[in-house]
Amino acid sequence: MIQRKNIFLETSIICSVAIMIASINFLHGINAIKTYAKDNNLVLGPEEVFNRVFINLDFVNIEYMEGNNPIHYTGPFIFFLATILIGSYTFLTLKKPYYQFLFTRARTKQYGVALILKGYFFRVTLFTGIYISGVIIMIFHKNLSTLIESPTIIRQSIGFFLASTLISAGLTLTLYSLFTKFDEVKSIVVVIIILFITFGANIQFPHLSIVFLGEDEYFKGGIFVGGILLFVSYFVSRVTKFEIK
Repeated sequence: MIQRKNIFLETSIICSVAIMIASINFLHGINAIKTYAKDNNLVLGPEEVFNRVFINLDFVNIEYMEGNNPIHYTGPFIFFLATILIGSYTFLTLKKPYYQFLFTRARTKQYGVALILKGYFFRVTLFTGIYISGVIIMIFHKNLSTLIESPTIIRQSIGFFLASTLISAGLTLTLYSLFTKFDEVKSIVVVIIILFITFGANIQFPHLSIVFLGEDEYFKGGIFVGGILLFVSYFVSRVTKFEIK
């Protein structure tokens, strides 16, 4: 009974944080669109807000994106960082000596690692799913037919969900591997640097859809990068050992 209450509480917190960040990014996107539309005497709808929130990289042809502005990437960065922290908070909040204690009593090292990482993929998947669903509902709630009649947006949403889940899960495992060797701050800083590099790569190659909306509606680039990152980080997490200082 206690375990069920803990799971319910954890799920509620994850959903609440996801909805909060979705609301912040939605408001930022829709306010930017409204300001642009007013200044240029235009009428812009849900699709334009969707492109603004999830960042369409076609800055040349889409005028309401107002160029390659660093402010655009604040919302996505907060989303990815929050997803990674949600996935990794269980092992970041415990003292390292506890892991030494756990490993000495686990049947195998792999079993000990599994106990530490238990539920990380579910938390990441839940957070990304609630965040994306929340943004889409806020954008299209007044005109649901616009979403139904926009297969491109549906494909992009599904593709982004898969890509962001895999990338965030991979970076969560990367954070775990770094945490086995360094402290929390250094580990998080390295993961943030990797996230910045991923953002920069997608901006430099806008035809790919890795973490932003590019020419590839199915996010094959992001799914591929996320899959490779998850595979490599999973393997590394199984062979690294905790260093207790």
